[in-house]
Amino acid sequence: MKQYIYFDKERIESLVAQISHGIDDSFQISQERGHGDEIEKSESVKGNVEGGINVFGTKIGGAVAGEDMQSKRNSENELFREIHNKRLHDFIFDNLVSHLESTNKFNPSEMKAGSFIKDEDSLQIIDFEYLESFFKENSVISFLKDTQEKEILNSAKIEQEKRSMEKMSSEQKRKNEAEIKKRVTEEIYQMNEQYIFVEKIIGAIKAIIPYNRMALSSKGFLMPLEDKCFRDNPNLLGLKYGGSFHYIGYITNIIDANTKAEDNKNVFGEMQKAVNEVLLKLLPTDVNKIYILHPLGLYFES
Repeated sequence: MKQYIYFDKERIESLVAQISHGIDDSFQISQERGHGDEIEKSESVKGNVEGGINVFGTKIGGAVAGEDMQSKRNSENELFREIHNKRLHDFIFDNLVSHLESTNKFNPSEMKAGSFIKDEDSLQIIDFEYLESFFKENSVISFLKDTQEKEILNSAKIEQEKRSMEKMSSEQKRKNEAEIKKRVTEEIYQMNEQYIFVEKIIGAIKAIIPYNRMALSSKGFLMPLEDKCFRDNPNLLGLKYGGSFHYIGYITNIIDANTKAEDNKNVFGEMQKAVNEVLLKLLPTDVNKIYILHPLGLYFES
């Protein structure tokens, strides 16, 4: 059983339509009746239309039969409607994957723009908004910095007390105190610089990749994620999900630091190459190539 957390319905339907020359819409029956200043609306959305829905030459009928009843009342005569066809979309996606498998479109040895990828791997779900919130005032980073600074000061105090028990001249004591104070200042400075550097990295990656969220695999697949395609609350993504995922998509670009610009006089090509080199250094991966993958589906399977 698949548990989708990301599903690009529009792109999946576009691919299916190109292969099967169009998709018939699901059948919908709507009944409305008004009473006074209130409206009651009952909808029955059915996928088991006689004749079925044609996808890859397969008639989808009873296999996706389902009914979603919705009843809404509104005192201001506003009419609300929400239609759920997830079962139908999941079925179409399974058929798309089966078609790609049967036509040998999943070829790991052919990694180029346009290649389809189906794999399972441990993914880092990177949520920039979630990470940026760590650096706000009175947030997680503030707490960590305060905690680490107290630990540094406490360690210095213990060392100073230990040294004060030793026999030494007043001049030596002053030197020891000055040495400890200097070290404490340097350690606190280095600690703050580390957090500033991490914040700059997040800002730099976000500037290069104009998405709020992305997934990165250990094999070098970088997947930009759009909020509209999530089947769960995307604001909970950074905290809620991690570990191994199944993912299906297609490569749209390859970032390689060794790629040479076709024209050395092309300033834009040189700039893009420099950006690629920076991105490879900033992303938490050891691979020498990054494959930009447009994800069609991200899911767990049990």
